Amino acid sequence: MKSEKLIVEIKDDGRGFTVLETSAIGNANNGGSNGFGGNGLRNIRRRAENFGGAFSIDSEIGKGTRIILQIPVNKKLFTA
Repeated sequence: MKSEKLIVEIKDDGRGFTVLETSAIGNANNGGSNGFGGNGLRNIRRRAENFGGAFSIDSEIGKGTRIILQIPVNKKLFTA
């Protein structure tokens, strides 16, 4: 069976920021702080991985940001 994916890409040409694993996404080593005062990006990554997918952020100061979320769609994603 061919693996199909839902791919969501969000891209801008804005200010950008420095992407560090501990500040932009958050992880267990820093108590979950993501540098933006919440857990949103970390939760998106965790949920994507739970579905067998992936979440990435690529950003550069002065050049903008690109966020990619990939989730396989050949699996049952939601339970009844």
